[in-house]
Amino acid sequence: MKLIVCNAAWMNRYRGLQNGDHPVHGGSFVKRHGYGHELLNFAPNGKFFYGYVQARFGSINIDRLGAKPADAYVDNVLVVWRARSPVGSVVVGWYRDARVYRQCQPGNPRRQFKHKGKSENVGWYVKAPITRAKLLPPRFRIFPWPATQPGFGSTTFVSFLEGHDPEVQRYRAKLLAYIKRVESGHLGPPARGKRPSPDNDLNLKIERAGVAKAMRYYDELGYSVESVEKERCGYDLVARSGATELLVEVKSTSVRLPSEACVGLTPNEFLKSRVHRATYRICIVLDALGKPELREYQWNSKSKVWFDLTSISHLSVQIVQAANLTIIDPA
Repeated sequence: MKLIVCNAAWMNRYRGLQNGDHPVHGGSFVKRHGYGHELLNFAPNGKFFYGYVQARFGSINIDRLGAKPADAYVDNVLVVWRARSPVGSVVVGWYRDARVYRQCQPGNPRRQFKHKGKSENVGWYVKAPITRAKLLPPRFRIFPWPATQPGFGSTTFVSFLEGHDPEVQRYRAKLLAYIKRVESGHLGPPARGKRPSPDNDLNLKIERAGVAKAMRYYDELGYSVESVEKERCGYDLVARSGATELLVEVKSTSVRLPSEACVGLTPNEFLKSRVHRATYRICIVLDALGKPELREYQWNSKSKVWFDLTSISHLSVQIVQAANLTIIDPA
């Protein structure tokens, strides 16, 4: 898949300077002028969005996306937009099936904004169908971008996530899996007091299918298996065989390829996985509603990794910090 990640200033809607939506964290140009050309990146113009990124040396090297040196543009690119939030750089949205131009394209009268009473034209590098684009609401912009890490375009505004660096390739796989999950409707929790949406119904089916697969797996190995899901004790199953007791956490997904799987542990699950490492098992069930494939990861104290003996694969663990906040009103 052809992929680039483009930097932009932080905005809520990217539809111009309106309703108090002004770009921040956009570098020296935004500080000097009070706007950046990306402020219309998600403003509809006919059937398309037109996106701007500050390209180094005034052009985008689309040869790295498969274009020939004489080509003015390249098609069918996934363009991911990132911006710096108050807590770090994050993914804010993306264009699918985009056309990326080598040189900046001139603005037009239909794509203008007003600043201090003056109309400004905005150039662009990227064009994509509105129906194939996604802008995340600010409170759901949580997927981090390692802006300062080597190999991720820390000194440029455009990154291609190419090459064979293991960290870059792992991040690329996680990013693609994240985008796929969001496009499947897994953006946030259902509203209180309402019936779960069809997407949450589907999630429940996937979860149940994964647990059923795990219970069959341990049953075939001669364990007696008990579900403790309702007790929320940091794992889903307890598998017993003689004096052996395993604590099993099951993570189910509909994706088929292991490289596309990205699951998370709650704080309680993560704590129990560290406290009970010798007996804790993390089971990841791929293609849960199709032909389920189970991978059982156990802690290898020598290598310090979660390891699956059958597939000879291991887990990459990214620890994400969180915090609980309470409101203290004045006395």
